Amino acid sequence: MEYDFKNLTFREIIDEDLEETIHACSVQIDIPSKKMFLTEGDEMNLLYYIRSGIVSLYMVDRNGAEKTLYRLTRGWYFGEIVSVLNLKRTSLHFITNEDTILYGIERRDVLRLMESNTKFIASLLKCTCYKTIALRYEIANFTYCSTKTRLLKSLYRDVDTSAVIDRQWYALSKKRTHYELGIDIGATRVTVSRLISELCCEGLLRTVNNQIQFASMLYNIMKAEIVDPESFSKTMEPYYI
Repeated sequence: MEYDFKNLTFREIIDEDLEETIHACSVQIDIPSKKMFLTEGDEMNLLYYIRSGIVSLYMVDRNGAEKTLYRLTRGWYFGEIVSVLNLKRTSLHFITNEDTILYGIERRDVLRLMESNTKFIASLLKCTCYKTIALRYEIANFTYCSTKTRLLKSLYRDVDTSAVIDRQWYALSKKRTHYELGIDIGATRVTVSRLISELCCEGLLRTVNNQIQFASMLYNIMKAEIVDPESFSKTMEPYYI
């Protein structure tokens, strides 16, 4: 298992022996892409293992503002807190990013596997620990970084460095809407649109045919500093106050 601090999407882990063990004591659940299948307050009586696909976990406040916690791929679990602590309801929202296959494990089988299968319990603990690291990183991000900095970090994840455009710009590997960017950084679509306009005026971003491009100078600075969020913020302080 590995968590990439530049990306909210956790990388796949493939352990076919463990998958066979889990499959033998679970129910398979097929969910189409872009399907919200659990929301805050719903009963959650299974531990879920992702066999294929991507599941986004996010929070929503009373005003409807959304914040992605992470996106889980094959080999990751979710619902372990509810299952292990025997809680009845979830406080999060869950949506698939693509066609997804889940293995749902009932609590009695979770407890049995924890008692008898060291590989299962090790993978479950690692999953929980990596999620904790991710949340610590996001807490630091919100504590020490402005919304503008968080937006640039989110865009930085998608920079495609395979070609330099006009000697100073990189394209992005995928197009995300302002709404999707807002969910990533905990801001509204309107705020994201305003910040992108400001960053274009500052020469850090530009838009060509409605596609965002990222300044190569800024990318190189962030590449050097991204391992230390506080250092990055201080280096680029004039832009983010």
